Amino acid sequence: MKKQISIADLYELETVSAPNYSSDGRFLAYVVTKLNKKNDSYQAKIILTDFTSANTKTIEWEDSLNVQPQWNSDGSKLLFLSNRSGNQQVFIYDTLQQTTQQLTNLPAGVKDVFWHPKGMSFFFTTSLSANAPASIEVLSSPTVANKIQSPFITENILYKANGTGFLDPFLQEVICSLKLCETRAQVISDYSLGYGLKKAAAIAPDGSFLVVEKALEPENPLNDDTGLFKIQLSRSDSQSDVFDYCLTEKYETGIFGEPAFSLDGRYLAMIGSCLPYQTIHQLSIYLYDFEKRKLKNVSGKLDRQVTDFCVSDFKQNTTNAQLQWSDANHVFYFVASVEGIVALYKFDPETLAVEAVRAKEEHILDFACDPVQKKLALVISAPKVPARLEIMDFQKNNSRLVTPFLNPDFDTADFADYKRVEYAAQDGGRIPGFLVLPSDLDPNKKYPLILNIHGGPYTMHGATFHHEIQLMAQQGYLVLLLNPRGSFGYGQEHLNGVLGKYGEGDYQDLMTGLDQVLADYEFIDQECLFVTGGSYGWFMTNWIVTQTNRFKAAATQRSISNFISMIGTGDIGFHFFVEESGADITQPEKLWEKSPLAFVQKVETPMLILHSEEDLRCPMEQAE
Repeated sequence: MKKQISIADLYELETVSAPNYSSDGRFLAYVVTKLNKKNDSYQAKIILTDFTSANTKTIEWEDSLNVQPQWNSDGSKLLFLSNRSGNQQVFIYDTLQQTTQQLTNLPAGVKDVFWHPKGMSFFFTTSLSANAPASIEVLSSPTVANKIQSPFITENILYKANGTGFLDPFLQEVICSLKLCETRAQVISDYSLGYGLKKAAAIAPDGSFLVVEKALEPENPLNDDTGLFKIQLSRSDSQSDVFDYCLTEKYETGIFGEPAFSLDGRYLAMIGSCLPYQTIHQLSIYLYDFEKRKLKNVSGKLDRQVTDFCVSDFKQNTTNAQLQWSDANHVFYFVASVEGIVALYKFDPETLAVEAVRAKEEHILDFACDPVQKKLALVISAPKVPARLEIMDFQKNNSRLVTPFLNPDFDTADFADYKRVEYAAQDGGRIPGFLVLPSDLDPNKKYPLILNIHGGPYTMHGATFHHEIQLMAQQGYLVLLLNPRGSFGYGQEHLNGVLGKYGEGDYQDLMTGLDQVLADYEFIDQECLFVTGGSYGWFMTNWIVTQTNRFKAAATQRSISNFISMIGTGDIGFHFFVEESGADITQPEKLWEKSPLAFVQKVETPMLILHSEEDLRCPMEQAE
């Protein structure tokens, strides 16, 4: 008998992420994460696989997160981050001695870590006081906060962040360098990490300089534009500060990050956009040629969102860069959200050719390049595959699994099927998506249907494992996952149709798509329709029940109901609604006309309101 999907499966299912090769390709490290029910937290272990002997080693401590494994240049040591001592710090594992040592103990913890090419030092990111000295002690005991908390006082409009809480106005994000034999780190630079990006810095292959993503106007909270800056790490007295400059200064606006060097150091690839930062603007691949000192957009013709913006509730600790250089293939690889999948692409810096190398009905969560052989380690998710790690061999033109199903019990689970659908919008645009069907579908029966709307709005329903969707299907529902205008994956024009027009064409796309699905599939019970969604999707759920009574019930989570109060209470409210609707708090009429609460007297649909008290993006007051 096939295993039935349940809510409790969240405690059993494991995810895999962050594969990382040793320099000779012999070892592969990766992370396995699962929920800890007892502690209401996540825990993660690092698996070391030896391809020569087929032996494995596990780095873990009870109830702790161990993530971001990074091999040194000779494969003898492994840096990683762990919260075993409290907050996240840098640890090192010696593969010969099989010993582990803690290298940092910083009050704010460590967010990212990467090696210097020579392997005798490394870089890490943390938060320090804006007037911190040029060098800091990394193993001092973090200050323990007094039990009687002082009031939080700020003069900044950007004073809190979802998932973080209040932002200390006296701290800044910095990159530091630490030698393995020392306990004092050098503060190299401040940095800024753009939305959707993972890596704020990269080291040149010869170790002489860093490239760092930094804010163009760090004192202006209304400007999120960033650029990539070259920062010389060592120089002679004859050299001047001309060696520290902005590589992206060709563009006065934009967001540029995720830097990646070619092996010879001539090329620097990056992910970015030259338009003033807004989430609606697609990201592209840019290439900087150090010989010619020229910067060029090399993927603009792709007209899709570079990076992973696929909606999933089953993605943990996917910390690898989304843009990487392959020493073996001499090309850059990157992921992009395309037509409901997250695909792998490559581009050649010599020819500037961009080509898809893997574009299946799946979601590439993470990847790593084998430094010696023409292979890639890919972390894959698909509608019926929570997560697996496989090796893609370009020479043999095949793939082999490193981790089939992490949980054998789910090998034959009763997972639902995803069927692609697409319809024409009233104005001629596209309404693509998926219809999720229970595995035991009987076309002679009638089934209720849930319209499930994604958040963003600039994200994408895709061919990925989504536990919430699988659970709905297991309980006997069909689930309709549409990507209306405003969704990534279908080009910039498709995105533009929602800007400043919430509740207009996007609402019509959803209703048109629903009407067409009902017309195409007779086994759908047209009198038993339900609607739900998250963030923007829950704004749309709220909006829908003010416009139509066709749904028997609605569930709205992390909801948006009132654009006026959202401006002052959401962590990004003060700028997001200016960007999305062209209105600020001095124009309440314009904000109110798109607020579902303005039409609440029209609501007859029974509605379940679900919210999290610590949600700072869509704050609790929106539910209340």
